[in-house]
Amino acid sequence: AQSRRTGIDEERKMKESLDLMEKYKMSELFQKIKKESMITSIICIVFGVMFCIWPGTILVTLCRIAGFVLLVAGIVLLIQGIRIQEMLGRSVRLLPAGGCVVIGIWILAKPGVFVSLIPILIGVMLAYHGVKDLIFSLEVKKGDSPRWWLGLLVAIATIIIGVILMLHTWLALEIGMMAVGIILIYDGVSGLWLNGRAGSAYKRYHN
Repeated sequence: AQSRRTGIDEERKMKESLDLMEKYKMSELFQKIKKESMITSIICIVFGVMFCIWPGTILVTLCRIAGFVLLVAGIVLLIQGIRIQEMLGRSVRLLPAGGCVVIGIWILAKPGVFVSLIPILIGVMLAYHGVKDLIFSLEVKKGDSPRWWLGLLVAIATIIIGVILMLHTWLALEIGMMAVGIILIYDGVSGLWLNGRAGSAYKRYHN
């Protein structure tokens, strides 16, 4: 009976040791995740503030980075293409390589021009869709639909937004960047708040 009791005690102690080890591992993993979450939240806040304060500068910088990446990719593809002996394979590799190099140099030389094309293209697309929606709304009116004017209002609003984007490109870009900055700040602040709440809840549950 004594040996049986001793065996039960040893088994219980071993189980407690395993539980403690498991608890320690979970605590270590939680602390690691919490630390990473805090770092990413702070990074989001920092970038969000930068986007709000210097939207134009950030846009140009991102554009130059994209141009540099395209240029490097084009040079790598050119080197690979030159080494290909087969004419067809070389042409397939060199044509996109040349395009990447040319576009990359153009973006690096005139990043502002490249950036300003983005809202213009979006504006043209919106205006085109707005005109189509306007025509459809007038057709709906002919069918005596009671709420045809809702489609008309949406169509007019879409055309106006498209025209604004085409005429005020930098203003639209800066507003867009500031909106992204506000979203990043919100995400970072909410992440820090949830991080703190999760830490408190974890301590209450495991202590």
